[in-house]
Amino acid sequence: MSKLVVILASLLASASALAAPVKATIDTGVLVGDNGDGVNIFRGVPFAKPPVGALRWKAPQKADSWVGERAAVANEAPCPQPVNPDNKTVNGGGVVGVQSEDCLYLTAFAPPNANKAPIVLWLYGGAGYLGAGHLGSFNGTSGAKQGVLTFSINYRLGAMANFSHPALTKEAGAKDPLGSYALMDAVAALEWIKRNGAAFGGDINNVTVAGQSAGAAMVVSLLSIPSAQGLYHKAVIQSGAALGQSKPLAEVEQLGVKAAKVLGVPENATAAQLRTVSAQTFAANRDTRSGVGSPIDGRFRTTSTIDALNAGTEIDVPVLVGSNSGEGGFDGARTIAKLAGDSGGCVALSLRACAGV
Repeated sequence: MSKLVVILASLLASASALAAPVKATIDTGVLVGDNGDGVNIFRGVPFAKPPVGALRWKAPQKADSWVGERAAVANEAPCPQPVNPDNKTVNGGGVVGVQSEDCLYLTAFAPPNANKAPIVLWLYGGAGYLGAGHLGSFNGTSGAKQGVLTFSINYRLGAMANFSHPALTKEAGAKDPLGSYALMDAVAALEWIKRNGAAFGGDINNVTVAGQSAGAAMVVSLLSIPSAQGLYHKAVIQSGAALGQSKPLAEVEQLGVKAAKVLGVPENATAAQLRTVSAQTFAANRDTRSGVGSPIDGRFRTTSTIDALNAGTEIDVPVLVGSNSGEGGFDGARTIAKLAGDSGGCVALSLRACAGV
């Protein structure tokens, strides 16, 4: 009987340790996460205000502070995207069920007692209109066990992420950035890391921005975005070395007019009228679910990365780039490896090959 008591006590102690609360104090308040599998995990952490109402199609704003301690033990809803009508099977990005425009949250996977741990900002793939940062395939536990602090974010998708229209340009005036809201979310997350990475034991002077597929294409774009300068120090691009020329704002505005017309919106619609169309409506329609592209607005995006690479004006950081066998992006990966940085790069059929594994 005594052995049974000891075993039960041991199991209870292990369960208690597994669920032990952990805290982090960031610039907006105190977070209470938990320790799972020896890693400190904080879920559903807001890195920007909800991009809803008047903040739809606006640059992300700093999140509001809260009173007391905020539970960070559950994921928030992913950003709006098309889902399967049976509400049981996952879509192509691994998502099922409820989505919300209030979706700018991240998950932190932190090594316990970390001190100056290298930081990774992870941008998931999903063709730019599917997926979520908290999905199991993007779990940062393994990295945390090896001493790496990973922040995996949600960013806006589809027409909420990449949309331009003359009415939005008119509303924005002369200074507000336009069109590339997913990329703006990524920069906002990097700014959040600069302010708060140390609270999780991270080294804010050793930040790698990494992505796969659509997330990798975002990393490529970040190499030429002025406001991202200095916020990251390395880049990883896997299976998404997109190097196409971005269209000028005026051209993308007209694509937005055509897309809205598909949904019954008149050409002379105001910004307020555009916002009466639900995000689900944009996501459900095949003609609008992907958005209309990320333009060169002359404010947030001033050049295409391919032009910056050719001119030698890209953000000069070490770049690790890879592509899977048979992918159409292999040529783009080769071009990036050739042109990125003063010390060159690496291109191979996998990141393992680039790393010499």
